[in-house]
Amino acid sequence: DPDFSRPVLGGETDPDFSRPVLGGETDPDFSRPVLGGETDPDHRRPAFGGRVDPDETADYPGKYARRKPKRADIRPMAGRNVAKQAPAPAKDIPSSVDPCEGSPLGAARPLNQVCKNPSDGSESLVEVTTECAEFKVLQLPEGACGFEYRKYKSGIWVMRELDLANSMPEVKIAAFKELMAYFQGENSQEEEMELTLPTTTIYEMKNRKVPSGAYNAMFLPSAFHADPPKPTAADEYVKEMFDNDLPVFVRSFGGKDPSYGDYFQEFEMLILSVRRAGLQGAWHMPFVHEYSLDSDDEEKRHEVGFFATTREE
Repeated sequence: DPDFSRPVLGGETDPDFSRPVLGGETDPDFSRPVLGGETDPDHRRPAFGGRVDPDETADYPGKYARRKPKRADIRPMAGRNVAKQAPAPAKDIPSSVDPCEGSPLGAARPLNQVCKNPSDGSESLVEVTTECAEFKVLQLPEGACGFEYRKYKSGIWVMRELDLANSMPEVKIAAFKELMAYFQGENSQEEEMELTLPTTTIYEMKNRKVPSGAYNAMFLPSAFHADPPKPTAADEYVKEMFDNDLPVFVRSFGGKDPSYGDYFQEFEMLILSVRRAGLQGAWHMPFVHEYSLDSDDEEKRHEVGFFATTREE
């Protein structure tokens, strides 16, 4: 039997027979300090995260690094990441996309090439016949750049709520077609009206990237503001927008077919530019102005904006 001469397990011939009993006096670890006991070198270490923890503001490398609290009155709470208890650190704009140097997507198409009544003081081209929503450009604080500070002329807009259950591109196209139908005579007065610019989408944000609601809106031609035709569609309505006392922040850029990521980047640069200027906006309610159709092959004009919460002095 191959096991005939095998030592009896635990017997005197067992190679482990003379091994110290685990935890016994001959165990090499017998004299090791009990973890957390009085002889533990860390026994007298201040409580982790307490007010006297010497590592409270220490920086450690790694994914779960502890970070310095941003304010002296913030103390770490047990079991929670220190950084999450402090105000979120402000993000800076990379120099490669500094808003003062314009958008990486290129310059926006000039207003006088899309509006017969450009609000930037330029003269409209003879062939342009489209009416645009009018605004006044306000003076920026000293050193501010990368956006316009505007005050829109109060006016009537026709609006349609978007069904966010479907994909945003499909929903926006469907809503635009409905608004076009309103302009083409499907209204209470059966009036046919010239299309205006911009086509605007206003969002109500659930969080930084996800909207909880959205609306498409188009400026009603000024000739109809005294007695605006009512939409026949149940989910469309007309209302006065851009209260005269409430300015907006707007950033313009070009690009023939910007991606969702491009729009998001422009929004981020607008937020940071406005904050750098010491101004504040309703960040939960962004809007997009489009001055061109998707089918246009020419240079386009896109604008992202926020309603200002800082009123003009």
